[in-house]
Amino acid sequence: MAAAAAGVDRIRSAARNLEAQSRSMIEDYDANILMAKMVAEDLERDNNTASVKEMEEVTLEIIKFSDKLRHHSLALQELSNEYLPKAESTDFQKLLKDRMQQLETVSSSSDAQNHQFFKQFKEAVWNVHHAGEPMPGQEQDELVMLASQWGIRNHVCPLSGKPVIDLTDAVRSKDCQHIYSHEAVIEHMRRHNAAARRRRQVLPCPCPCSGCPKTIVESNLLCDQTLNLDIQELRRRGETNQEDIVVDYTNLDED
Repeated sequence: MAAAAAGVDRIRSAARNLEAQSRSMIEDYDANILMAKMVAEDLERDNNTASVKEMEEVTLEIIKFSDKLRHHSLALQELSNEYLPKAESTDFQKLLKDRMQQLETVSSSSDAQNHQFFKQFKEAVWNVHHAGEPMPGQEQDELVMLASQWGIRNHVCPLSGKPVIDLTDAVRSKDCQHIYSHEAVIEHMRRHNAAARRRRQVLPCPCPCSGCPKTIVESNLLCDQTLNLDIQELRRRGETNQEDIVVDYTNLDED
């Protein structure tokens, strides 16, 4: 029994080590996506359309490889958390391959053309000569939601006072796209809810960013690959201004 348990621990440990290596490679891929976008912006400024198209194709390929690697990393993570020995020997290669295929089937970003990173690439190139104008097929409300610098609506967490680029626990509201320290926003919600209970009221928690009409829902606070890349881009471009960008909220719904 002890030997079997030790064997399971070794397998799970190996899976964790491989998953950590995968995460490191994913970070490299994301950095390449960011670099390709910045190069494409420079090429667009020079009206080098052919080279911009080449960078677009390169970005699509990087996104495809990056997503495959993410599925591989998730499969390894599941193996490290859930693996249990069976009577028959385990074909780990087949186990991982089958799980990756399942993840690819349910992935909403399996089409690189519709991937959020690629949309950001296209928007960045478009904005070189058409800043403030909607892209073909883009609605006005989409333009309002994207009225931020490099995907970042606020450069400072309104609760902790820390620059977004310095947050180690950044989360973004799916509703208004503002970014907060996770610890600070959870505490903000806790205090709001406690005050509402004392008044025997049930009130939605308002976004702490000045002028924002949206509310905060914990399940809508996300930390995903897009947020991480946006923060990385802000940091790489050398943005150190700690004042929030002024955003037009006039077209945001109150509900």
